[in-house]
Parts: sequence; C-alpha cells; structure tokens
Amino acid sequence: MKCKIQDLTLCFLSASFAAVPHIVEALALAPEKAGSDYFQFPAWVEICRRKQGAVLPPNLEVAYRAALARMPSLVALGATADWDEGMVRCALAAIAAAKGQHQIAEAVLELSPDIAGVFLERLDEGDFEAEQ
Repeated sequence: MKCKIQDLTLCFLSASFAAVPHIVEALALAPEKAGSDYFQFPAWVEICRRKQGAVLPPNLEVAYRAALARMPSLVALGATADWDEGMVRCALAAIAAAKGQHQIAEAVLELSPDIAGVFLERLDEGDFEAEQ
C-alpha cells in the first residue's frame, strides 16, 4: 500500500491533537518555569489545523478544545517570569490561537524585533491600509 502525503499529514496532525492536552497539562504544573515550546506547540498545532482545514477526531475534540481554552490563563500565570522576545511571541501566539485567530498567531510567531521594526516603518509610511 502506497502512503499518500495527505494521509501522512493527517496522521501527524492527529498525533499532535492528542499531544496538546498533555503539553498543556504539563504547562499548568508550573507556567512561570515553562519554556517557550510549551506555549508555541499548542499554538502551532492550531495554526496548522486551521490552515489545512483539518477536522478534529471526535475522540480528541473535547480534550483538545479544553486545553486550548486554558492557554490564555496559563500565559497570564507564566507572565510573572522574565521573558525574552521569543517567549513573548510564543505566549502571544498561544493566546491568539486559543481565541481562534490563527493568522494573527502565525504572524506573531514570525514577528522578530527586526521584522516588527520594518513593519512599523512601512505602517508609518502608509504602505498598509488600516482596518476599521
């Protein structure tokens, strides 16, 4: 039997869907001590799910959605620690993903200080139309 790339992607996504509640549970033990990966992984899984239009398997849906819903409060609890810009990006992306804003979550993950500076310069120059 030949393996299709779409089947492989869905298999990896399903494993990731199953992992998210466990990652979030581990994060909840000490959010102030967690590394950025604990915030980035759930955000990235949700970004990929939304971009690919993947449907959550019924047996994982409740736990996955409950885990995502916990992310904003875990970010707040973790915010008592000193964070570098990478941690800030992952934490913001986790909140955005949990709130259904996958495009913002992905953009925040890519928004290094250098890119943010260029973006702000271009925004000041009127290169982007502001949404009302």
